[in-house]
Amino acid sequence: MSDRNALMNYITGCQGILDLKLCQVSIGVQQWTAARYKQMRSHEGHSYTVEQIYCVGELPTLYTAKRFRTRDGDTAICFTLEGRDWYVAGYFDKDATEMQPLGRTFILMPWEHADPIDKYSSKPYFRMSVEITD
Repeated sequence: MSDRNALMNYITGCQGILDLKLCQVSIGVQQWTAARYKQMRSHEGHSYTVEQIYCVGELPTLYTAKRFRTRDGDTAICFTLEGRDWYVAGYFDKDATEMQPLGRTFILMPWEHADPIDKYSSKPYFRMSVEITD
C-alpha cells in the first residue's frame, strides 16, 4: 500500500475528521506525504475544531538541529504557512507499531493565540516557510 493510501486509511479511521486533503509538504529541500484536515473535538462539554497537517516521515532536520534550541533545550523554531506560525504539536519517532501503523510521523498545527509563539522564549524563534502542493 502506498504512503498516500495508508495515510488516507489511517486519518479517515479517526473520529471527527472534516475537509481531508492529501498533499505534499515541503520545508526547505525536505518533502513529506501529508494529510491536511480539521478535526472536531470536545472537552468538558465544549466542542471545537482544530486544524492539523499530519506528515509521514522523520521530523524536519531543522527542527532537531541544536542551533535552534534555547539555553534550556527547548525548540526555538516554527514554520510559516498562509501568514501564520505553525508548530510541531506531536511526533512519533519509531518504526510502525500496531497503535501507530505509519511509523515515523509528525503533526503541524497553527499557533492560534494572541501572543506570538516565541513571546516567552529566551530567544526569538527561527521561522521556516512551508509549501503545500497537491
